[in-house]
Amino acid sequence: MSLYVLGRRKINILKALDHQMNIINNMFVIADQKITDYCACVIANDQKNIDKNTKKELQNRHDEVEKRL
Repeated sequence: MSLYVLGRRKINILKALDHQMNIINNMFVIADQKITDYCACVIANDQKNIDKNTKKELQNRHDEVEKRL
């Protein structure tokens, strides 16, 4: 199933549609990953989710990084 565009180029319609569907699917995957990353960041930074032990561990890691710099 092909289409001639302006009499010069022959385009396979099924290949063109398949290519467009792949682009759209990739956009959905990337958007979904960005949303997941954002939600994980928000949950991790919520003060209610950080107990004393976690806060102490994060502070120790922060101090280690500061010493390396």
